Amino acid sequence: MKNGPAIDNASLQQRRDGAVDRLREQLRQEIQASHLTQRAVEEANGFTRGYLSQVLKGHVTLTTRHLFGIVFALGISPESFFRRLFGYPSPSSEQPLSEIRERMVRYDAALRQLEEKGVLAPYPEIREKSDPEHEI
Repeated sequence: MKNGPAIDNASLQQRRDGAVDRLREQLRQEIQASHLTQRAVEEANGFTRGYLSQVLKGHVTLTTRHLFGIVFALGISPESFFRRLFGYPSPSSEQPLSEIRERMVRYDAALRQLEEKGVLAPYPEIREKSDPEHEI
């Protein structure tokens, strides 16, 4: 057995319980946003009437089987669910596009420096026509 740093069980339990509470709340929000009834989600998963309510209130343990069943019944991918839960942007958001644009600007600047040093021959035909420095 490894001797690592001591684990504060109370802190760990508090963090775990907080995360599970956030997960349950995210499930509630996803169900409301889906316009499905809790009963429809229960039926899709083979849960008895009222079981989902007990899961969402924390009276029944939320298992991974429950979680994935609910998420799939809502038509949501687990990846999307967890991105929303933890506040990560979706791949289709503007943030990744802006990052790509920034990289392209840096790449273009590096190419220009290489052209200016004579290391790379200029290729004006691939520059945007709106670029006055490199018009054809």
